Amino acid sequence: MTKETLKKLNNKQKHYLENTSYFIEKARSQCINSNNEFLVRYKGMLRGYLDCLAENGFISEQEKRILFLWYLEKDRTSNHEPILNEARQYVLDTTPINESPEETVQFSVCDGYFSFNANTETEIETDFDEVLVTVPKFWLLHLISKSEKLQSFAAAEDFLQNEYTSDDSICWYEEAVKEHKICAICFA
Repeated sequence: MTKETLKKLNNKQKHYLENTSYFIEKARSQCINSNNEFLVRYKGMLRGYLDCLAENGFISEQEKRILFLWYLEKDRTSNHEPILNEARQYVLDTTPINESPEETVQFSVCDGYFSFNANTETEIETDFDEVLVTVPKFWLLHLISKSEKLQSFAAAEDFLQNEYTSDDSICWYEEAVKEHKICAICFA
């Protein structure tokens, strides 16, 4: 049944599912327990994509369940690194990762910021809506307090939760890259 279901998918759909299975396996290998934030996120991405395929009539509900288990079971990229969208590759290549044990927090940067490759001076098409950036919490709160002239971390946390704009997040991202403060990134 799995082979027949896979034949219904086009190459782009298979590619997305294979890459997602790769990232699920990578998150699984790096987690201590099943509550790993990235593992949960990638499983959700897999489920959501398959839900979308079923809702649009590409596959049936039964085929959706079969494909979910098939791609969840192991990395289905045939033992090769997944081929990434050029914008994703650019983000990964230009973002140093800090493996800090500190408490972390996330903010998002919209895809438009990454649609231009400064190295080649060309426009690139993204296949994501935003990049979720994980940084040390107190570093970001200090940065927000300083840039917004806030008197407390509580005010900075409120700004982070309720007020920041894409212009703010772009500045934070650039500062985090410069200071090697990014602990993880995730494409959404």
